[in-house]
Amino acid sequence: MDLEWLKARLDKDDSQAPLRMKIYDALRLGVIEGLLAPGDELTESQIAAAVQVSRTPIREALQRLETEGWVKRVQGRGMVVTDFSEKDVRDLYLMRSVLEGLAVTLALPNLTDDALNRLKWIVDEMELHTSRDNREAVAAKNKEFHWRLVELSGSRHIIAVLRSVYEQIDRVRESSLWAPGRMQKAFEEHLAIYQALAKRDTEQAAELVRRHVVTAGEVLVARMRTRGIKPVADA
Repeated sequence: MDLEWLKARLDKDDSQAPLRMKIYDALRLGVIEGLLAPGDELTESQIAAAVQVSRTPIREALQRLETEGWVKRVQGRGMVVTDFSEKDVRDLYLMRSVLEGLAVTLALPNLTDDALNRLKWIVDEMELHTSRDNREAVAAKNKEFHWRLVELSGSRHIIAVLRSVYEQIDRVRESSLWAPGRMQKAFEEHLAIYQALAKRDTEQAAELVRRHVVTAGEVLVARMRTRGIKPVADA
C-alpha cells in the first residue's frame, strides 16, 4: 500500500503536537478522506518504513484509532481499517440522535435572539437551495444547522463525542438527502425544530431532533442498498 500521502502530510504538520498525535490525526483523516479503505492493513513496520520514525508513536496512534473504532485487530492480519455493517450505521445514527437531543435540551440558556436569528437564516438558506434542487448547498446547510445546535449545548464533552460521530458518518460517502423527496421533507423537519426552539420549547425540539436523525439514518441505509453500496453484512 502506498503511504506517500502519509509522509507528505506529516512533513507539512508543523504543530507542536506529540508525534503520536500527528500520526493519529493523519491516519484518521486518511480514513475519512478515503485514502485508506475498509480492509486496508496497517502495520507498525510498514508505517515506520514509510514515514521514517520509530514504532512506538505509531503503536500508540494505532491503539487510539482502535479504541475509537477507526481500525480493528484481525487475527492473522493485524490492524485493518474497519468497515461498516448496517448495524454500525444504525448505531451511529442512534447515538447521534440521543446526543443531539441532549444537546438541544441543554441549549435553553444559550437560545439568545442572535442564536435564533442565526438558525433562522440557516433554515431560510436551506429552503432557498431546496427550491433550486442544489443538493450540495442543502447538505452544507444541513451540517451547519446541526453543528450549531450542538454548539449551543455549551457542553465540550458532547461536542467532542459528536465530532467523532460525524466523522465516522462521513466515511459512508452518501447522503440521505439524495433519496427521492427527502430533501423537501428534511427542510420541513429542520423548520419544525427551529419553530420549537423559537418558542424556547427545548423538550419538543429535542424530540423532533431525535426523530429527524433516526429517520435520516434509516433513509441512508435504504439509499445505500438502492445505490448498490450497502454496508457489509452484519456479523
